[in-house]
Amino acid sequence: GLEPFDVRSVCSNISEKDTIYGGLKKLRDAITLAYERFAPSCIFVQSSCAAGIVGDDIESVADEMAAELGIPIVPVFCEGFKSKALMKKQYEKAGIPTARQLKVPDHDTAEAAGLSKCLDAARAFIAETDYPVIVKPEIGVGALATYKLENDADLEKFYSDLPRHPYVMEEFITGNIASYDAVISSKGEPLFESMTCWPPSIMDIVNKHLDLAYYVAAEMPESLRRMGRAAVEAFEVRGRFVHMEFFCLTKAKPGLGEVGDFVALEVNMRPAGGYTPDMMDYAHSLDVYQIWADMVAWDERLFPAAETEHFCAYAGRRDEYTYVHSHEEILEKYGKRIVTCERMPALMWDQMGNMNYTAILDTEEETKEYIRFVQEYAPGSGPQV
Repeated sequence: GLEPFDVRSVCSNISEKDTIYGGLKKLRDAITLAYERFAPSCIFVQSSCAAGIVGDDIESVADEMAAELGIPIVPVFCEGFKSKALMKKQYEKAGIPTARQLKVPDHDTAEAAGLSKCLDAARAFIAETDYPVIVKPEIGVGALATYKLENDADLEKFYSDLPRHPYVMEEFITGNIASYDAVISSKGEPLFESMTCWPPSIMDIVNKHLDLAYYVAAEMPESLRRMGRAAVEAFEVRGRFVHMEFFCLTKAKPGLGEVGDFVALEVNMRPAGGYTPDMMDYAHSLDVYQIWADMVAWDERLFPAAETEHFCAYAGRRDEYTYVHSHEEILEKYGKRIVTCERMPALMWDQMGNMNYTAILDTEEETKEYIRFVQEYAPGSGPQV
């Protein structure tokens, strides 16, 4: 074996608050401290279960700090299944349809292999799928550093300055996103299941400064439940709270499905982010954290099933826009139904907006009207898309 050598460790010591809002600032501070105190020639950043729960993008921070400090900083992922390329194989194993994908090499690998050769491979992939295509980090969370390529000019621009870490390219699918969220026992049995309906593209929310709106539904279609459980089995999920994303097709896609069919997007071995677990509580009249804790402690569900089910909707607003209905008008119309009304942390502004209005509604129609009322733009305001 290897001879013992001197290893110095620094812990970012993330707190309960950090597991909700993110611990990347603490990670940057810990890397800076390690560099200043020990003058290392290389730093390894080891992730943890807690960092995985919130989905901290440690790879981007490692790249950023490596450029700043001038030494290699290597992320080591220990919190679970995050590879988008490997996800595809598991979906195929379960017989779940999923978008076609191409691995995109990092900058150094592409230079060694020949950039023109890599670009030709991308063009051949697009000849099969057609534009647009999506490019996103092979290991990453959310829509940060994710791009939609509409034509050859976009493709050539992206390949002219490839990222320093691997990406994947996927065919574009027209549909809404629905997630299968579940607490799974050590035997692979679902103790809690819920569906959340998301906007068509978090990437567009971030890149185009759109307003975010999404909701936890009162019920889940059986087709999504079957597909979610099949994915749990294929990924051999045991003793976890998972967040699995699917497209619900709004346009038929040859080889994938018809309008209304579900197509796999990606799996996250963590709960959904933001306030979503709390929204599940409001929608299903329960305590999902207690169900999760009981699974960890007793491997069973002790919390009773809800007698009534509701919808719980999040509607965000941005300071840069003017809206038809004032804050006071929202509270007057929906005050008894609103469960959260507060300013968002700065970390979440890009994805979720500056102001959060979350309410409990009885039907999907009421939910969509609530979102429309909160986010209706005044004439001349709103995103320019």
